[in-house]
Amino acid sequence: MQRGHDKSADLWSWGVMLYEMIVGFTPFWNDDMDQHALMKAIVKGDFDFPSGNFMSENCKSLLRAVLTVNVKHRLGCFAAGDLDIRNHPFFEDIDWDELAKKEAKAPMVPKIKNPLDANNFRNWKEEEVKDDGKPLTAKQQNLFKDF
Repeated sequence: MQRGHDKSADLWSWGVMLYEMIVGFTPFWNDDMDQHALMKAIVKGDFDFPSGNFMSENCKSLLRAVLTVNVKHRLGCFAAGDLDIRNHPFFEDIDWDELAKKEAKAPMVPKIKNPLDANNFRNWKEEEVKDDGKPLTAKQQNLFKDF
């Protein structure tokens, strides 16, 4: 939008990252859209939650509150700042003092064979997009004319 940004942009980015970590893909993209439609969805804050019961209502509430387009209504941008986020029901089981003192126990510790063991990560080789070396078409280039 070319308006500059402040911590509210960081909160938005954090919300996108949190959504991606929980769901496994970005909140604004779907297979039926091009880059222009993606940008419109981001600007409108147009996203949905996938079906299934792997997300609690508190999780959805947090994501909606952080991915709110209007900065004046975005969680974390109010007078209490990060305390509004910490006090959200999604984090009700977090002991923030214990976490700050590094005394909190990790909910899951992966088993690794050595420091370079990557067996707990997905194999991204299958999903690599191959560059065919061809330049973008005029239509593809036109999508980015205003950027």
